[in-house]
Amino acid sequence: MKRSPDIPQAMHRTVALMSAGGLAILSGCASSSATDPTRSAATSFYAGNYADARDALRATAYREPPSENTVLASSALGFASLAAGSTYEANKALLRAYDFLESGSVNDEGRVFAATLFTDSALVYKGEPFEQALTYHALAVSAALEGDWETVRIASRGATRKLRDYDDSRTEEHSTPEQIARRAADRGDDYLETEAQLVDTDFAAAYLLEAIADRAIGIRSNAIELAIGADPSVEPLARRIERGEYDTVVIAHTGRGPVKQNFGRDNVSTLWGTRANPVPGGLTLTYDGRQVAGPVAPVVDVNDMSRDHRWINLQSIRELKSFLGDGLIIAGTIVSGIDSDSDTNLLVGLGLIGVGLLSKAGAEADTRHNPLLPAAVYIMVADLPDVPEGQTPPDLVLRVAGVPGAEYRIPRFERGSPSDPAVAYFRFVGTQTQPALSAPDPIYAHDGYLPAIGDYPWILGGRDVSTPSERVLSIYQAGGFFENWTVEDLERLYREEGIQFAEGPLEEGDNRHDSYRHILEGGKVLATPNLNTLGAKLLFSTPHPPYQPVGERVRELAKAIRTLGPDATARDRAE
Repeated sequence: MKRSPDIPQAMHRTVALMSAGGLAILSGCASSSATDPTRSAATSFYAGNYADARDALRATAYREPPSENTVLASSALGFASLAAGSTYEANKALLRAYDFLESGSVNDEGRVFAATLFTDSALVYKGEPFEQALTYHALAVSAALEGDWETVRIASRGATRKLRDYDDSRTEEHSTPEQIARRAADRGDDYLETEAQLVDTDFAAAYLLEAIADRAIGIRSNAIELAIGADPSVEPLARRIERGEYDTVVIAHTGRGPVKQNFGRDNVSTLWGTRANPVPGGLTLTYDGRQVAGPVAPVVDVNDMSRDHRWINLQSIRELKSFLGDGLIIAGTIVSGIDSDSDTNLLVGLGLIGVGLLSKAGAEADTRHNPLLPAAVYIMVADLPDVPEGQTPPDLVLRVAGVPGAEYRIPRFERGSPSDPAVAYFRFVGTQTQPALSAPDPIYAHDGYLPAIGDYPWILGGRDVSTPSERVLSIYQAGGFFENWTVEDLERLYREEGIQFAEGPLEEGDNRHDSYRHILEGGKVLATPNLNTLGAKLLFSTPHPPYQPVGERVRELAKAIRTLGPDATARDRAE
């Protein structure tokens, strides 16, 4: 048969398109990993520098239009903000991740095609099923700290629903991801589809928080029985929640979660490895010097989750892509060798070889993951002793056995009730300093710990970072400061420095880092983070460099106070 002169031209175009498209997608995949901000964020986070960790994640988390790493960054930003005690940004970031996870349009058809043929780095990264469950869990924790029990309930239910969606690739319980991948390779491409089952989640933590939320809202549900069915070991805790024998809820995250690495031929599969963590022991709770709860074991072992195939996806596709790559290279060699004088065969062969090599390169597994996940999750409820009326509430102390330095003291802790429990959150990563964690009193006064008479604002050289109020002003004035000043005068002093009283952007689209950073961290926010968190404890109990005034008035006033004392503020009187 006579060749059409158009065929070689068409094949030239096909090979060019295949090569260009493949290289473009691979280039996009490389940029996805290169622009993943979680690595630098993790370095800061595990050094105890939550502010820098959040700064590293914010641009990608709030990017419009979203990038491949937007969901990953939003989840990580939520965990970093939660640890810092910033429930404002934790809610904002985790709700953004939640919206994407609940949406069916995260991965459009083009991205799905690229992921299947070349690399799953081209997907908008949503995380492995266990990572998604923990993202929902973090949203529930943040909402609980704010007393938003409806959101706690919704987020907890989302965790269980998503896990059911992904628990579809198993024939034997607790098989590892590697065993499932090998089984799929041995039994054929349809193995995962034909042998799949839907099973209920064993993520009991979600049901426990849902049960607490249901009691707070006044809703009857089957969350208690579902929690026990998911993990029978939580029955004592679940029954106590059912009976309402608590006024305080404590949630603790400890250690560093698992790390995702590629392995195997052509690095087409991933293996979750365990980081070096102290083995967590029981969590105990002490109030007014007496142990009131515990020890309790973790309700979630995140490392175990990462080793269970029911919490992992995409393993079979990664293996199949490697085999596809080998097949195309062999086929291309055969075709090009049949008729070396045939331009068409030569081009087809070269095209198949090229796509085969691209497929093998693209098959390298996506190792992006959320490195801010904990290794263990604790949930505890306690019924704290009554505090006589008029008496200052005692300190609440949390301890984790077997983890050096894991002791956290919350001064003047006020208990709640079963319908509105007090909530404390403790994120311990092993790098926080013991003196700051266990200090009975903060270095800096704040909205939850009023200044002493004689103290004055930190921006003027004092040790108080309270938000201006009548009560705070009266304490200043009792020490001789700010005679004849009003609260509005104090507020004006802060505003002249560009300091804001609430966290977050002052206008839409403004995501400046200093609008999320507390002034003690070099930012512009005076708002007090949630005081029942370790992040707030570290913020106010760790020494910070002196404030550097921006405006001339604060600079001169601070200088005058150092020379004249309180009289300097009386002479300054705001007009």
